[in-house]
Amino acid sequence: MDEKWIEQIRRNLEQKSTEELLQILKEDDREGWTDEAFVAIRHILEARGENPDPPAEKVVHDELAQANLRERPGCVTVFAILMVIGAILCVLGSIVNVFGFAGDEVSLLITLAFLGLYLAVAVGLWQLKNWARIAVIVLQSLEMLLWIDVLFSDIVTVVASSLSHCRTADRRP
Repeated sequence: MDEKWIEQIRRNLEQKSTEELLQILKEDDREGWTDEAFVAIRHILEARGENPDPPAEKVVHDELAQANLRERPGCVTVFAILMVIGAILCVLGSIVNVFGFAGDEVSLLITLAFLGLYLAVAVGLWQLKNWARIAVIVLQSLEMLLWIDVLFSDIVTVVASSLSHCRTADRRP
């Protein structure tokens, strides 16, 4: 910072009352005042025996505001992108259903519902919304249960098929 510039600003601001200077600090209008002006105001107030430091509640508020501006972790970014890719796959599935290659109206509606859900959760994750985090946990848990069901039904099919082959092999002369 330019000390000569600060000194010139200080001379101009010394005409203002202590209350006006404290109000300028309190408002913290960084668009209307330069950093040098704030330094000059602090010097003037200190010379007048005032404490120009912000009250403790302002410091706590600023720290909370800073905490809310947290960065999105890389894994959350990747998962949000994967959710968008999942939504695109839902669109492709809907196109297949519309042209009648597979399914019926009910499966089309289910696919479109998942499309909306995936997009909403992806946007929520991108914006670091807590509800999106909870939605991902619930959706992944449900998906895991569905895959367990598919896995066991496939195992049962394989076992049943093997047993039927064994029985037919036993009956052959």
